[in-house]
Amino acid sequence: MSLDPRPAEGASRPDSPVLCWGLILAGVAAFSVHSILVRNWMLDDAFIFFRYAENLALGRGLVFNPGERVEGYTSVLWVVLMAAGSKLGLGPVLFSRLLGVLSSLGALLLLGHSHRFLKGVSPVQAAAGTLLLGTLGMFTPWAMSGMEVSLVTLLVLLSVLLYVRAREQAGRPGPWLLVGLVLGLLVLARPEGLLVAALLSVSRLVASIRRRNLSVVWLGLPLVAVVGLHLGWRIWYYGHPLPNTFYAKVGTRAAQLVRGIEYLGRFGIPAFLLAGSGLASIATGRWFRRYPGLGLLPLVVLVFALYSVAVGGDCMPAFRFMAPVMPVLALVAALSVWSLARSTKAVLLVLAVFVLYNLAQTRFNPDIHNRIAEDRVAFWGKRVGLWFRQNTSEDAVIATNTAGTIPYYSRRRIVDMLGATDAHIAHRRMPDMGTGWPGHEKYDGSYVLLREPDCIQLGSSLGSLAPFFPSDSELWQMPAFRRNYRPVLHRLDSASVFVVFERKQGTGSRRPGGRSHHGTER
Repeated sequence: MSLDPRPAEGASRPDSPVLCWGLILAGVAAFSVHSILVRNWMLDDAFIFFRYAENLALGRGLVFNPGERVEGYTSVLWVVLMAAGSKLGLGPVLFSRLLGVLSSLGALLLLGHSHRFLKGVSPVQAAAGTLLLGTLGMFTPWAMSGMEVSLVTLLVLLSVLLYVRAREQAGRPGPWLLVGLVLGLLVLARPEGLLVAALLSVSRLVASIRRRNLSVVWLGLPLVAVVGLHLGWRIWYYGHPLPNTFYAKVGTRAAQLVRGIEYLGRFGIPAFLLAGSGLASIATGRWFRRYPGLGLLPLVVLVFALYSVAVGGDCMPAFRFMAPVMPVLALVAALSVWSLARSTKAVLLVLAVFVLYNLAQTRFNPDIHNRIAEDRVAFWGKRVGLWFRQNTSEDAVIATNTAGTIPYYSRRRIVDMLGATDAHIAHRRMPDMGTGWPGHEKYDGSYVLLREPDCIQLGSSLGSLAPFFPSDSELWQMPAFRRNYRPVLHRLDSASVFVVFERKQGTGSRRPGGRSHHGTER
């Protein structure tokens, strides 16, 4: 049973609308079910965006602490969207999830209709890609996370599809102007968007030289305008060409590459069948024979994989750095199955195996399911932040490793001891950078004490009586910390307490709070 010949009269077509929509809806259903299952989870880092957005909406500027210009976020587009939601009366928690769900659904439906953009791709192949994507645990949870990942994923897919379609209209500037504009938005949505923008721009430059047309100019005009204006504003407003988070998390040591390779290796487990089928199709040459104009698709995935290695991987669950190219990878896998299989039955069997494997990885892979199920940082951070808001004075300063929920809900001035929103710590040179947990390697205990915080919280959102992160360990060894701060336990409810080190009275600084603490000194 070959897939290529036309079906006999009266037989159902392999790409019939009923079959295609069945595959698409199955993918959407799988995504929806997983979104419901992870509905109680949000990433603490999402609340960094929310704090910036709240300050912007209130006229304080794009700042984390009023008066301190530090670019502690990675998506100016997401912050602006959250601020717009606040202006409309929509809370960022609800609004971020709404945009996340809409972006994910948009990516699923766009992938299901990718045959309209790509020559040589049939409707059923595009629909099969949607089914694979909807069951993929590196894609499905991000809609509920509060992060910008789903929006970035949609923009990556849209920019690639628009680019391939525009190649068929090389003499017209309109399609290329649209591609450049979408790429500009992608860069504003996430710095890694520059990877896609650079790849597509170089590809278009080579093609423009060969064909002697101006398509690269039309693509570049809106892209350079958007990226250039943002870069100029960033340097003027924050004083640095890259986000503060880059300086806080990325080093140059070889150990960082080793950590990145380990990260990619762990990603290879849930992506084994999808990536393996693509590699098999490319290695045998069948990909290029069957899809001669679509070599760009696997190249986009490869570029993101190399970037993930170069920056040393990521600390977040569900492989955030690779999530934006999951629609492209799902499509590559679907097309590869068609290029390798010899019959309709073989294709259906392979797709069924892929779907079952994806679902099993989503449920049992520790980097996906366990990391999400056990992540309670935002849950407790909200409660601790509200406690600080109710029990400390408005001018209190809090030093913490939890840079999202506690700052957002406390509305107090924060010293971020891991440096994501603190320029001094982010730019400090660390001798062992690249050997620790990504995003948790920079610290400066002396600087934290010079800020004279009223409260210092070791560990994560519930605090700790002993050092947990390297930032805690350095503080712990300082006599001034032991001399000026005392550990106090505060009750959140009948069964839960959190720990904070409060400045002792008579040490020449503000009191930790202006209201009753109901705490227990240890």
